Amino acid sequence: FPSHDRTFNGLRVGGAANGNDDYRTRLIMPTSGTVRDLYVKSTVDPGGSTSWVITVMDTGSPTSLTCTVSSGTTSCNDTNAAHAFSMSAHDHLNVKIVPTGGTPAATILSIGVVLVPDTEGQFVFSIRYEKC
Repeated sequence: FPSHDRTFNGLRVGGAANGNDDYRTRLIMPTSGTVRDLYVKSTVDPGGSTSWVITVMDTGSPTSLTCTVSSGTTSCNDTNAAHAFSMSAHDHLNVKIVPTGGTPAATILSIGVVLVPDTEGQFVFSIRYEKC
């Protein structure tokens, strides 16, 4: 993965969004289930006529779970049930972040999704190690 300042921490993304449309780390799913409901919060308004488009990726492929943090806002969500998708154990989950309309203001994006496991009581726990 490219070396820049956007990272995926479990089911939360933190890092200064710097205009690249790629990602450095990913979450390996330890259990199967359904991923639904995308929530995004930015620390600042993108500004001008710019925006951030956030898409959840399933093992490297884009899903329908997406939303846009537009100018004048600092959050977005996608709770459309038709955009939910199934994941198998050992699939990986990450996000693609794409700026539109120019260069949005530097920000930190916090991104979360809901995982409904196929087996009741199972959950995702993630640890990130980054050598500094």
